Parts: sequence; structure tokens; C-alpha cells
Amino acid sequence: MQKLLGDKKIQKQFNLVGTLADILSVKAENETIVEKVLTDVLQTILVKQSADAVNAIEWLSKQKGGQASFLVIENKVDSKEKVTINIDDKRARKLLNLLGLKSEYISLFQLTFPELTKAFVTDNLDTALELSTNKSEY
Repeated sequence: MQKLLGDKKIQKQFNLVGTLADILSVKAENETIVEKVLTDVLQTILVKQSADAVNAIEWLSKQKGGQASFLVIENKVDSKEKVTINIDDKRARKLLNLLGLKSEYISLFQLTFPELTKAFVTDNLDTALELSTNKSEY
């Protein structure tokens, strides 16, 4: 992945937009939880079109440059809606609301990571266990 993102010429050649982490705007108090939950996908590389991903994968393979995950943003659906959830318990927050995604990426995130879109976060394990045991929406 560093071979792709570490070189501006390569970035331009393959129309690399950046990583998933680059499109998030997480408040400082939420950074740790977001990093823990999204650790496996934060370095996903965003490309403009599927052909860009294919070309970058082929190039990486030829360079023996390791592995990378790609997300194509050509088919993104604009979403002007603010993503919120109405729950009675203030001890749980919807992960999607913590990400600070720009409106044009909300639908893309929802389509690509549907399980993460449904995820809630709490401040501690005891609360998470209590809520998951007693409330069906968690």
C-alpha cells in the first residue's frame, strides 16, 4: 500500500483518492474507539473507477508490493441526510454518527460496510453487555 500512496506520480496514474481514513473527520474524543472498530478498513484505498483498482492491483502484483484493499467511489450515491438514530439510552452511540463522513460518502459507507453501519459504541464493556442483553436494537 505504501508503494501506491507514497508516490504522487503513482497516485495520479491510478486516480487514487486516498484512504478511508482520509475521508473521515472524527472528533478527538472519538478517535480511539473509531480506530479500534475500523482498524481493518481504515487503510482501504479509494479509487475513482473500477478500472483504476484493477490497474493498481496489477501494478502492485508486478512490483511485489504487497496487498491492498480498494473501494471504488464512482457509484457513490449522494446523501444529504444527516445520519442519526433515536435511542433512549444515552450510553450507546451509533458508530456512523461518530465518523464525520462528508455527505457524499455516507451512502457509499452504508453500502460497503452494512454491519458497521449498524454498530453502536459504548464507553465500557459492562454497558455494552447490559445493552446487548436487554435491548433488541443493539
